[in-house]
Amino acid sequence: MLPIIHLMFEHRLIERVINLVEEELRNMNETHTVNSKFIDSCTDFLKYYSARCHEGKEVGFLFRDLSKKDLLVEHYRIMQELIAEHLYMRKTINSIVKANEDYELGNLGSLIELMKLIEDLITIYPRHIEKRRSNFSNLL
Repeated sequence: MLPIIHLMFEHRLIERVINLVEEELRNMNETHTVNSKFIDSCTDFLKYYSARCHEGKEVGFLFRDLSKKDLLVEHYRIMQELIAEHLYMRKTINSIVKANEDYELGNLGSLIELMKLIEDLITIYPRHIEKRRSNFSNLL
């Protein structure tokens, strides 16, 4: 089995969590409340599994190995975009953690910020995964 298959399995798991977060966002829109424990669990998963474990393999192995190949300039540009998206997603996750903490402390105004950040996250993750899949799955 190609090592990239493991990354694809990890993408499916990340997508499942993102789908759950999207469902929670719908609940937040309907109830105007936050299930803070659920958000904590999801952000922990995204911080530790997605950002550290999965992203570490993607950048540390996949992109490293791809960089040694004779790739199109476009592929190098896309790798840089993906790396920038990793940074953006980590920053967004950290902002969600902060907004969720503020909400737990009674700052109800942070609900709007939290919803906006979650919307951003559930939008970028699937696009990021598809960009990586469509551009690099066949190069190894």
